Amino acid sequence: MTSVTLPLGLAQAFRTAAGELGHAGAAEVFVNEIAADRGDDGVAAFRDILGRDFPVADALASRWLEGWRPGIIETDHIRRHLDGIRRLVVVGLESRHLDALVDAVPSLEIALLAWSALPADWDRVIANCGGRVTAVDLDGIFGWAGPNSAVLCFVYGSADGGTVYAPPGWLRLHGPDMRLQFRALIGWNVLPAPFAVYPRWFHEVQVSDFTAMEDA
Repeated sequence: MTSVTLPLGLAQAFRTAAGELGHAGAAEVFVNEIAADRGDDGVAAFRDILGRDFPVADALASRWLEGWRPGIIETDHIRRHLDGIRRLVVVGLESRHLDALVDAVPSLEIALLAWSALPADWDRVIANCGGRVTAVDLDGIFGWAGPNSAVLCFVYGSADGGTVYAPPGWLRLHGPDMRLQFRALIGWNVLPAPFAVYPRWFHEVQVSDFTAMEDA
């Protein structure tokens, strides 16, 4: 355990940020700022303090300490699965990835499932998308179904064992009937790395539940 101290209230601040930026997006912001101010020891302290409660932050901080740094979000590999798709339902929230997708496919109609395990001000989240994204609840998702529609879910974790971790909303959606109502079910793995702590807030699902799986 590092002796570096970090501000009180860090966990509550991170919880709020993760609700509206996504777990990986919030971890990137916090780790970047802490590293700039207190170096790798600060990042290790962040991991020690928050890791058990926020395993995505734990995994991302570990990657940082191994030399990884977040870069530009590439979307070409996702866009190829959206050929012929007019409407997309997004499950889970990772703001940087969502912003990149919005910018990359200007003709795409996008709905974001406004439901998660962490509280969020969904009006504020949607307002950050420049009018390109519509909030939808669980009952409204199937209004977006059709032959030119797809679902994209943000997932996490190494897929080597044939599983990844998805947000709770995915459990309410995936199944044989979904494949009949949407052309594609796309998994976008924003943190393709193993977890040292079981990723609470998420659920283990089969990679085969998706028609396509791509790493960030």
